[in-house]
Amino acid sequence: LLGVLALAPVAELPEAAVAAMTDTRLDRVSEQLAELSSRSLVQWSRPSRCRISPEARQLADRPPAPAAARAVTRLARYFAALAAGHGEALASNPGAETAAGEQAADWFRAEDVALLHLLGAPDPPAQAAPHLWQIAAALDAWFARENRQEDRGAAAEAMARAAASLAATTAAAIAELRRSALARERGDVAAAAQSLEQAHQLLPPGSPWQNQLHSEWAAYFMAIGDAEAAGEHLRAARQTRSRQDPARRVADRINQAALEIRARELGDAHGTLLQALDVAENAADLDGQAHAHELLGVVAWRSGHPHRAVRALVAGSRPVRADQQRPRAGPLPAARGVGPAGPARRGPRAGRGPAAAEPGPAGGAAGRDRRGPGPPVPGRGGRPRPGVRGTGRALPGRPG
Repeated sequence: LLGVLALAPVAELPEAAVAAMTDTRLDRVSEQLAELSSRSLVQWSRPSRCRISPEARQLADRPPAPAAARAVTRLARYFAALAAGHGEALASNPGAETAAGEQAADWFRAEDVALLHLLGAPDPPAQAAPHLWQIAAALDAWFARENRQEDRGAAAEAMARAAASLAATTAAAIAELRRSALARERGDVAAAAQSLEQAHQLLPPGSPWQNQLHSEWAAYFMAIGDAEAAGEHLRAARQTRSRQDPARRVADRINQAALEIRARELGDAHGTLLQALDVAENAADLDGQAHAHELLGVVAWRSGHPHRAVRALVAGSRPVRADQQRPRAGPLPAARGVGPAGPARRGPRAGRGPAAAEPGPAGGAAGRDRRGPGPPVPGRGGRPRPGVRGTGRALPGRPG
């Protein structure tokens, strides 16, 4: 037991995690930990949470490499399952008003440091890969919910290192997509473009994440003021967007409406926003509804209908409660503000990480045009920019 504890990349562990890591019954682990504690080899940092003492860590006999890999994989599986369950509770209770939502938020506050350390541990075993990606998705959503952008960046960096260690190209591309979004949000468009270029190089043809790459390029071009390129990437993203991803469908339409508002195509924007509102209501996406109402207010105001604008803005500030709506379809709310919208998640989602094993990247065309970096869109003339490289077989697993 002491040797397995010394393997843990987490400073302190709950008893249940130790039981999972050693594949031993909880009552038996409790007895062993009590014995180690009586010898000052294990310390109780707080009730039901223990840590191995520095002296014991040096004295511990490490298990053989295969056994060590299995122990770390079991620990990752344990935390990933809990992160998924509590993430679903937060997604179902965005404001954490219920007991389940409060309990989920408390769990993430207690364990987010441990999750980050586990994700960032050097040389992770290959068997732990799917669990690590699930943890990374949960951390990204949790930190986004808490507006902890620096910690979101740390989670993306940790995921990128783990993916590089495991030669997991799709996971590395997802990490770059998250880094690009963070860079764009802080105004560093050069870093955002660089991460998108790297994601393009890593994603294999036919990957479902090509769709999200289009969305991120669209947001990037909106940020730098290239409405034409942004619109083309939005259309490319919408063409392949799954109907099972309502929140991103809402974000696609809101982004399209924002472009139409900028182009003073107010009638088109009104119709696009009504589509977004319909999808958001069907998915019980409260933030998506609020965002659509707010932009409908902008359209009404610019169309010379101030009273209609006020009604829309009031509706946006008071979305209908989830329990008054149609059955929930698993929302990921869209970000607020006139401009690039994205699924700014209020709670982690379960099982949405990349697949454990990804095919390697294929080569892509290089080049630039006057618009700068970005992938080509089918039907557009001129030299292609790095990005989508054709179609191929889809990856196993679900995109997040």
